[in-house]
Amino acid sequence: IETTLGDGYKGLKEYKKAENSYLNASYMVPNRFFPHYLLAKLYAETGQNLKFLEQADIVLNKQIKVHSKAISQMQNEIHLIIKKEIKLDSSSVKQSNYEL
Repeated sequence: IETTLGDGYKGLKEYKKAENSYLNASYMVPNRFFPHYLLAKLYAETGQNLKFLEQADIVLNKQIKVHSKAISQMQNEIHLIIKKEIKLDSSSVKQSNYEL
């Protein structure tokens, strides 16, 4: 329900409410990738590069309990966002733990 609420808020451009809903979803079921993936996409779309990198790191490095095509697709999309869409200045990269 929280991810669906987040999607609705995002569609209405109420980004803070969308962020809170996605965060609630990630707290409710911490082992899931999907809320972190949605947060990463939200941050990328709203130009919040450091927050994007934090969520991207979770999506790309979180321990996978059950391998699935969905997780692979989420990770691949995060890689594409990093390579093609995110333009980071050097201070953003230095402040993050993520290596491009």
